[in-house]
Amino acid sequence: QPPLRVDLEPSLDEEVPLSDEEELGASGPVALKVRELFEKFDFNNDRRISHRELTKILQRLDRKAYSDEVVEAIFNSMDSNRDGFVGYEEFLSWIFSEEGQELRSAMDLDVY
Repeated sequence: QPPLRVDLEPSLDEEVPLSDEEELGASGPVALKVRELFEKFDFNNDRRISHRELTKILQRLDRKAYSDEVVEAIFNSMDSNRDGFVGYEEFLSWIFSEEGQELRSAMDLDVY
């Protein structure tokens, strides 16, 4: 009896799901910039951004422009699963959205 062969490579006809980064067109240097930006917000390195962390960074950038109310609105638009934190996937989706345009500009993040 021939040995059992297990093909671990997907066939060319199979759909291989893209990561959110690939779907959003964030690859190479852009993906690195986005990851670095996320890590700037994530002070305690727990791989999620808290409301407090977001407030600290944005108000350091411009306390007048990023009032508590503005930060609250930004945080709520980022926290799509409403768990009180912004994970990397949420951040990634938000940063490439129209809502993320102002922050991309403020952080000098050219994604297009």
